[in-house]
Amino acid sequence: MSGRIHQNVTIAVRDERAKRSMEEYVRSEKGLELRDPGAGEMGLLVYEVSDDPARDLARIHKALAGGMADAVFLTCVEPSPQLLIDAMRAGVREFLPITAGREEFLDALHGAMDSAPRKAAEAIPESRGRIIPVIGTKGGVGATTVAVNLAMELSLADPGNVVLMDLREPLGEVPLFLDLEYSYTLGDLIDNVARLDATYVRSVMARHALGLDVLPSPGVYRGESGLGVAGMDVILRHMSGIYGTVITDDDAVLDDATIQELERADTVVLVMVLSLPCLAHVRRFLERVRPMGHGLAEKVKLAVNRYAKDSDIEVGEAEDILQHKISWLIPNDYPTTLAAINQGKCLREFAPKSAVTRTIARMARDLGAAPAAEGADKRSLLGLFRRKGGDLQPQGATS
Repeated sequence: MSGRIHQNVTIAVRDERAKRSMEEYVRSEKGLELRDPGAGEMGLLVYEVSDDPARDLARIHKALAGGMADAVFLTCVEPSPQLLIDAMRAGVREFLPITAGREEFLDALHGAMDSAPRKAAEAIPESRGRIIPVIGTKGGVGATTVAVNLAMELSLADPGNVVLMDLREPLGEVPLFLDLEYSYTLGDLIDNVARLDATYVRSVMARHALGLDVLPSPGVYRGESGLGVAGMDVILRHMSGIYGTVITDDDAVLDDATIQELERADTVVLVMVLSLPCLAHVRRFLERVRPMGHGLAEKVKLAVNRYAKDSDIEVGEAEDILQHKISWLIPNDYPTTLAAINQGKCLREFAPKSAVTRTIARMARDLGAAPAAEGADKRSLLGLFRRKGGDLQPQGATS
């Protein structure tokens, strides 16, 4: 233990025999100090789950979020697969058998101690993945439809490495478009911004059957959620360090947080229709971003949705008005897209050969292939669960 940091350890175990053994292991090891469970800051917490695991995991989550515990190791006789999944989502670091011997017990604690100073000093991951905001210039232009189906096309080429973040206020609709059930939202990342590692982030995602990870909207206005400029930057940098491609479905409100998002973006897909009101909104948007610098205007790619060849406004006329090239023309097939939405299916599932599906697939190809994603923590509960040979694949997991 020479050179290791001093670490408090709390044993919250009801099994008296196991508790005595664990306490003896701690007392015998230099650098570890046994703490009473009621003594405030607990350090490394070894916790035996009770007959009410939901209550236990709520307490554990609160202890981690509030900084009372540095890491939590769950212990019991034999955990169920669902308990392991729920524990991982609550932030539990690892499962320890209640019969663990001295070497196994101390190895787990040492691993947590070794990683603690690294995590404290660790910078936010450097952005390696792309960030592509999909923004509707005004309500009703179909930006969420474009965002959902573009993200799905990118994910089909790189499953498990693409995430779609719903940033709509106050209530996004992405889960409805994909008939996704979910338990966590962007609000959970905001509340736990201090521990945004790959294991935690992936554990809160809703996973579509085709491999796309979705982070639903928190259901409140941004000011109420506590997601300010700095918070948006931190979350986007973490997400792009974990995923190869980050797609956001967002409003065309150029507040400070959105501007921060655009500055960090690689490409901005601005969704519009060929109408005079929409052209006015697009021109105002471009006029505002051009003086901001940072190459913001050059990042913007215009996607005309519901395009019809007999439109009163021609593509060339629109480009002259906007002084900006239009990159994609998504054909008007409102009955197909509406039917897909009502059935909770992406266009690739509902109408794979339709012109609108083929166009969005071409958009995905134009945006290029995604880089590789960050690997998962080998010491996570998920890794342990897989090593135990479970036949259930937890939601949000990757290889």
